[in-house]
Amino acid sequence: MSLQKYISVSKYPGKTGEHYYTNFFRHYDLNATYTAMGTDNLKSIVSWALDNNICGISVSMPYKAEIISLLDNASSECIDYNTCNTVKIIDGKLFGYNCDFYGMVEVTKNINKSDTITILGNGAMGSMFAKYLSNYNVTVCARNNGTWKNRHNNADVIINCTGLGTSTPSSPFDEIPKQCKRVIDLAVAENQLQQQCSISGIKYNSGKEFYKNQFLNQFKIYTGIESKGFIYDRYEKI
Repeated sequence: MSLQKYISVSKYPGKTGEHYYTNFFRHYDLNATYTAMGTDNLKSIVSWALDNNICGISVSMPYKAEIISLLDNASSECIDYNTCNTVKIIDGKLFGYNCDFYGMVEVTKNINKSDTITILGNGAMGSMFAKYLSNYNVTVCARNNGTWKNRHNNADVIINCTGLGTSTPSSPFDEIPKQCKRVIDLAVAENQLQQQCSISGIKYNSGKEFYKNQFLNQFKIYTGIESKGFIYDRYEKI
């Protein structure tokens, strides 16, 4: 089997994807590599990928919406939610998928219709959650020139789609609203929001579950292998 090369593209690349893919490729005895790459020019790096026989591109912020215009074919989840995080390259053509969708479905499956929901952030992720949960009682809160509005309003469920907790350990809250029963965080590392939930006795869902389901679906698209979750858990690093 010839070498299969995959990359991730972000303005601020991390090493988490490299960790998981390296271990999964080794586990399944695949002749493949995965490399995180940073760029300020999405078109340039996509062109480079096409010229260098890259098989797939994992797309991170802030390029999940921008990549759609470069695709030859986009899944319905990409079109419906205007976001794409997975590109498979076949014969020089770009096929886009939204594997974030499957992570979102998993982490929101236990939300009740009677719950009030606050979504923090109106970027690609926040907008996707808001659209998917549009039949619920949802409020989207975003920062405008560094100022938050309505984030401290009471809600049963809070979904953190901001960089707070990920790019920085800071919490979006001075104090979590008292009505809150559950926080769904897209951050995977320990952070102040998690600590606040622990102190207040609020159920906290780390971003690990979201990204686990996202990753396993992406891995299947890239390799055709439907992996089991316990294999992912075995390689958990964070």
